[in-house]
Amino acid sequence: MDWTILLSRVPSFFIVIAIFLPNILFLFFPPKNIPPELPAEKPGIFFEMMEKLGQAGITVIPFFYELNTSLTNPIFWIAISGMLLFLAGYYIGWIYFFIKGRGFKWLFFPLPALPFIPLPLAVYPIMFFLFASLLLKSVPLAAAALILAAGHIPISLNESKRCLKAEESTNI
Repeated sequence: MDWTILLSRVPSFFIVIAIFLPNILFLFFPPKNIPPELPAEKPGIFFEMMEKLGQAGITVIPFFYELNTSLTNPIFWIAISGMLLFLAGYYIGWIYFFIKGRGFKWLFFPLPALPFIPLPLAVYPIMFFLFASLLLKSVPLAAAALILAAGHIPISLNESKRCLKAEESTNI
């Protein structure tokens, strides 16, 4: 086995792991106060299929690309800066979720510091992978991120609306 090929894929591994780290915590510390789901509120099989297909793509595709770019290339710095910006925003969203007691709604509501960005925990990982596609020079990764967006954002928007309805019904 040629270990140099495997080692050249290590940065791609970190691209995938960086986004999935908070999700590992999510397994051990699940959200609280999940509102009841009504059958009429289901987003539909199309969006669920797009989300799953996009998730599979962003998880697998990076492993087919090496990170061999020049530090003098401006695209490298744009890609790294964008990735770090959206990864930091994603982690801040997760930290806020845990600080607020793991309330389900905090997975879907805007962060108070950035109320103009809807669904940050849905949008930030998609933007992260779009910038990663620049870094890896991968059109398939960009396509997978857009497919993920086509499913993940409508599903998250639906969950956000469900949380709002639950809050309204308890505040009456």
